[in-house]
Amino acid sequence: MLEEYRGKKIGKHLMAEAENLSKERGSKLVALATRRADRFYESIGYDESAKYFKKHFS
Repeated sequence: MLEEYRGKKIGKHLMAEAENLSKERGSKLVALATRRADRFYESIGYDESAKYFKKHFS
């Protein structure tokens, strides 16, 4: 992410729009996986509910 865009609430506004579209479609829940943005999502009202694990096979 370009540092010049940090702190301008762009992500907050994008998530609000995504939430509004989800509600319009009848969704009751938004769930997502993140590794680095947990503080951001907590700041906009999301609660941590689970850990996400994965395993790659070579």
